[in-house]
Amino acid sequence: MVVPNVCLTPSLLQAEERGNFVEGGYNLSSTVSPRSNSLALFATLSQPDKSKRVESSYASHIFISSWDRPLSDSRRKLISDSFVTMTKFNKSKAEHRTGILDEVFSEEDLIWFNGIVDEYMLAVKLHRDRLDDQDPWPEVAVARSENMYAILGLFQAMHVPSNGSLSGLIGEELLEWLNVNFVAPDSEEAIELQKLNAPWDNDKFWNYLTRCILRGLTRGALIFVERLQKHPSRLLWQSAETLSILLKSQPRSTKYSTEHDFFVAWRHWKNRVIALKKQMEQVSDEEGRNWLPWMLEIVRIMEGDKSAIKRHCQYYTEGWKEVLCVWGVWVDVGLRRHHIERLLITILEDMPLDTTLPEENIFAALFSGQIGEAVKRANTFDIWLAAHLVDIMQPLGLLIEIEGADLSIREHFLLSYAEYLLADPSLWRIAVLYMCECGDEGKLRADEVLSRIPLELGQSKGKGKAIVQNDDMDTDGESPLDKKVQEILEICKEHGRESVRREICQIAARTFIDLGHYYLAISYYTSAEDWTGVGRVVDLMLAKSLSAGPKDFVASVLEIAPTLQHPSSYSQLNTRRRLAFLVKYAEFCTRWSAGDIHDAAWDIVTMFREELVPKSWWGILLKQAGELLVHDPEVMPFDVSEVFELLRRLEEVQTRAAQGSGLEYLSALILQIKEGGEQEALRHLESVRLALARYFARCSVLAVGGRGQIIAE
Repeated sequence: MVVPNVCLTPSLLQAEERGNFVEGGYNLSSTVSPRSNSLALFATLSQPDKSKRVESSYASHIFISSWDRPLSDSRRKLISDSFVTMTKFNKSKAEHRTGILDEVFSEEDLIWFNGIVDEYMLAVKLHRDRLDDQDPWPEVAVARSENMYAILGLFQAMHVPSNGSLSGLIGEELLEWLNVNFVAPDSEEAIELQKLNAPWDNDKFWNYLTRCILRGLTRGALIFVERLQKHPSRLLWQSAETLSILLKSQPRSTKYSTEHDFFVAWRHWKNRVIALKKQMEQVSDEEGRNWLPWMLEIVRIMEGDKSAIKRHCQYYTEGWKEVLCVWGVWVDVGLRRHHIERLLITILEDMPLDTTLPEENIFAALFSGQIGEAVKRANTFDIWLAAHLVDIMQPLGLLIEIEGADLSIREHFLLSYAEYLLADPSLWRIAVLYMCECGDEGKLRADEVLSRIPLELGQSKGKGKAIVQNDDMDTDGESPLDKKVQEILEICKEHGRESVRREICQIAARTFIDLGHYYLAISYYTSAEDWTGVGRVVDLMLAKSLSAGPKDFVASVLEIAPTLQHPSSYSQLNTRRRLAFLVKYAEFCTRWSAGDIHDAAWDIVTMFREELVPKSWWGILLKQAGELLVHDPEVMPFDVSEVFELLRRLEEVQTRAAQGSGLEYLSALILQIKEGGEQEALRHLESVRLALARYFARCSVLAVGGRGQIIAE
């Protein structure tokens, strides 16, 4: 992206500092954020010339700039409201016929689409209402939101009408769109005129009445037409009486069940209008009859006189839009959607389009059926508008895709919108879910965002719970410690982003290791199926038993979720053994601390026989077995076979140590005794050998048949 200049507030340096900045060897560098439409700008050294370098505060400043406007609270609410609608729409559209160009949709389908646009329009309307409460009043934002509402309404009228029929008459729908979005005449004028005894003498009266009738506002027009029946001119009040009858009896297509009945009624009614016009044209323009040109203009409009309608509309800002929208009510009551493109060309010949106004270009494109142009213009006008328009246009089959393009038109604009959302870090969830609606490319971009979201682990107090163990288990619990991680993982699971889910689990596990929350670390490593990581946490927890003592070690093991304390469901054999040893060793420490010598001895022998003990821990367990032997002379914790098992293990350790592999069996013991290294560890094991020999001799003399039992000769 080429940027001609970047304006920073506060400024990086003052104008008079520029020379020192350059001479000091500084350059302005930048880097683009991978997460949002933002740019980090900072000063860097291009040459290490200390003699010229001038120390300044800018050397340590980093400026974060964004090419998207900061989002207001109201805009964020619009984004969240429309996101709810978009999610519902994309989940439900599979139930409707979508995505085929020129497909004829059922009335039910089009009514459903109409309801979706209604929800977007409601979100924009609420956004507009919230803007009114701001101080200062955001005039530009208000105008933009009003135009967004009008654009959505026009798209709705042209492509997803409320009656579900694209082949029906469109005059009344366009007139309603005009009156809703471009309110005229001013209601304050009506209030002012109603207060007058002779409103027809006011300069605004005839213009107000004419525009009410032009816009089909019959009720408002009748109020003043009936006031004319009190005019001093008998000819005027008689004409006004006829005009009142005609306005009350004007056929409206929405009131008829068939088009044939409507057309018949219209022809009869129009003949009566023509008769009134002829009658009015025979009236001489005498002095004091300044009302006559206005009455003739009104009747000509009702007759459908094109020149009269254009003549009256050309002075208003709505201009060509007003002519087009009243055309189907006064000029061509049989107007249908496929007629509008040609009609627009004719109107614009007399009333040119103001191309400097982006909303005017969008209106014209929608009227003429130029969907691609409308989307392009909408994107420059407001990216929210473009994204949600294409999201509806694509399943309607309105978009003509570019052959060979990597992304569909819908995907392109939704991804652009998602990147726009990332300008606000708090909207990452919504941005990611928009990306996940955009095929494989969108999901890959979502992966990049998800893997870079700060996890905020350990920033709040509290305890967490272990999460999923494997694919057969669901997430179990949230906590202040890992709530955000759980939310990210839920999004990954919902959209099948398994690789990034595992990556995030590994990141979280490493962070929890640093924080000392081993129970969460082992849970997240398990969820990531990172068995090496699980083993690393087991090693750290075992090391904790050496440094902090058995009490803290047992407490940390008890924090592990019950599913993790029973490792039989683990597919990786080595992991199962390491976890089983962790749990079994904690049980041993608990029993020994409680004075349960017999069961503690049984735990040691069982761990050896089931091959659970890591070789690096053989020395520790043999040393602890020796301590059990001498703990209480009155207690016999081992039977003969168990003594043989311990002697066999001790023999293997001493033999391997003699061969130079002692560290493989003694590393944990060396850490525990802290001084003396391998030789000191072997000295401790010699004491164990001596204790085992004495215990064996004692068993032989006493004929111990089982643990703790002495058999008399």
